[in-house]
Amino acid sequence: MRRYLLSLMAVGLWPTLTFAQTTTQVVEYYHTDALGSVRAVTKVVNGQTQVVSRHDYKPFGEEVAPQTPPVDKRLFTGKERDQETGWDYFEARYLAGGSGRFTSPDPVGGSLCNPQTFNRYAYCLGNPLRYRDPSGLIVDWGGNKDLRKSYEARIHELLSSATTIDVARGRALEETYRRLDKSDITFHVTTKSGETDGGELIYKGSPGHLYVELRGEGSMPTTQKLAHEFKHGEQFLNSQLGFQRNSSGDWVGYRVDLVDEAGAFRAGFGAERAQLNQPSFIQDVQRWVDGSRSDLFVASQLNLHDGTGQYRGRAMRQLDISATDWPGGQIPANIYAVPRIR
Repeated sequence: MRRYLLSLMAVGLWPTLTFAQTTTQVVEYYHTDALGSVRAVTKVVNGQTQVVSRHDYKPFGEEVAPQTPPVDKRLFTGKERDQETGWDYFEARYLAGGSGRFTSPDPVGGSLCNPQTFNRYAYCLGNPLRYRDPSGLIVDWGGNKDLRKSYEARIHELLSSATTIDVARGRALEETYRRLDKSDITFHVTTKSGETDGGELIYKGSPGHLYVELRGEGSMPTTQKLAHEFKHGEQFLNSQLGFQRNSSGDWVGYRVDLVDEAGAFRAGFGAERAQLNQPSFIQDVQRWVDGSRSDLFVASQLNLHDGTGQYRGRAMRQLDISATDWPGGQIPANIYAVPRIR
């Protein structure tokens, strides 16, 4: 089932920098509303602010008194508008604002709990003033909206940093987050108390649905855990890990190697640095992230491999579960067949 994002986004500005044919510097600002729709564009020329364009919309994005030719490509909820059709590109499919419907069916099945979801062409359950659909297929935060806001705020904070290192960290987190959003898998963010502090990527037997389960409260910041498990989600999409039934019939992670884990740790520390009360091997990984030193990376792998925890004995080379690994090009039936990179 698809979940839609409740629009609590603050009004924002998108600065862009352009140059006229002379040496005059022109800075443009995109002013957005709570849905992320561009409502105005202003520019600053030699210290003077000028209004470039204004935009008003009907509920499903059709523009009131559109400008001809259009000044901006990104309009309703920040999505790019096709100039020939007037449709908005939501990455998975197009929305026709004039009819208030998507132009192709929803690839995610509906739920009996909400019959409106069975209308596979409807936009945001018919409530475009309250919800927005960022990509047609989203990370489902369920009741954890505060986690979503804090995680997205952290990405924005890094992207807005004055240091190139922080900006690079923010871009990496944003790229993984968008990759999960655009995939043909729904990633559900869940929380569970009373467990050892950490997280896990879980498959429960329902194709097309994975669960990012966050556990406990302790030394690991929540944003660090989210980034770590989101990276595992991206590895799943890359066919680097999957899920296999054990003797009890439960689904467990399959072929998760220390290359996968090191990459996930690196993503986690891209969101939040290692804390002083976290284990020593995590400090090793943090130093590797800071310096990108291969020797520290290997040392961190060895520490995981030879330790007493859950990573002990895992392979130190990259293991893939793509179809080419198997005789006849077939993944065994007891392994969840992962989607290919799109």
